[in-house]
Formats: sequence, C-alpha cells, structure tokens
Amino acid sequence: MMLSFSGPASFSPCLPPVPVRPDPMHWKAILREVAAKHGMSVEAMLVRSRKPAVSHPRQEAMWRMKRETTMSYPAIARRLRMKDHTTAIHGVKAHQERLDKGLVG
Repeated sequence: MMLSFSGPASFSPCLPPVPVRPDPMHWKAILREVAAKHGMSVEAMLVRSRKPAVSHPRQEAMWRMKRETTMSYPAIARRLRMKDHTTAIHGVKAHQERLDKGLVG
C-alpha cells in the first residue's frame, strides 16, 4: 500500500520553515523598555503590587509581550512571576481599554 500526500498546492518539502518567533529574548527587552519609560527598575515592576504606579506599567508590558511576540498568556504570566495566566489576560485587556480611552500614549 502506497501513501501519498495531498497537501496544499503551496507546500514544498524542500523549503525551510518560516521562523514564527522573533528573537526569543525579546520579552526581556520589552520589560527593560517599559521599566525605563516609567522610571523604574524591572525588579520594581515585577513586585506583586496593585498600585497603579506599578500595575499599569506591568500591564503595558503584558500587552506588548502579547502583541509583539508569539508568547501565550501562560508564558507571559511565568515571565512576570504571576501565579495564573488569567492575570495576564486581564492585564492585556486593561491596558487595551486604557489605550482605547486615550488614557495612555
């Protein structure tokens, strides 16, 4: 019995796969950039605090990590020392709402 592949017309087994991820350490650069923008250290941004001065920059970092990388919510949560990925989901949504309302630039 002979098996044949009838994949999409554009499939070519000779071409290398297209890289899906940018630089795998890009998330670290995002953390550094957001921390610098808000005049704080990365460590200060990762502290478990609900104060807007800390949580808003952290949520901005979550939003950028989701938008600029292929990271999943659980991966973002792990990088930001969170217990649960739902916190990352909330953070991305909260920052997007602030953007939509014009509260952040």
